[in-house]
Amino acid sequence: MAGTFFQPREVDVAALRKRMRMTQKQFCRRFGFTLATLRHWERGDRKPRGAALVLLNVVRQNPRAVVAALINTQFRDRFMRKIARDKLDADREPFE
Repeated sequence: MAGTFFQPREVDVAALRKRMRMTQKQFCRRFGFTLATLRHWERGDRKPRGAALVLLNVVRQNPRAVVAALINTQFRDRFMRKIARDKLDADREPFE
């Protein structure tokens, strides 16, 4: 598979969002795009490319996978912050 290059397919962002029955704001919040960027894509001023295009292809195929990955990241980040706080609190406790 070395040297294999995958070109993600173009995505009709407006159609995708409408098929998911989401407002522009909901779509942006759910998948991490700015509202201005989404509006440019939907008007046709710009086209998604690079990582954004890859993400949109994944959203089109399996939006739940994207949401699950983002939720897992949030929980992991919260857990790691809690561990760090607990360690700081333990380091501050006076010795007996």
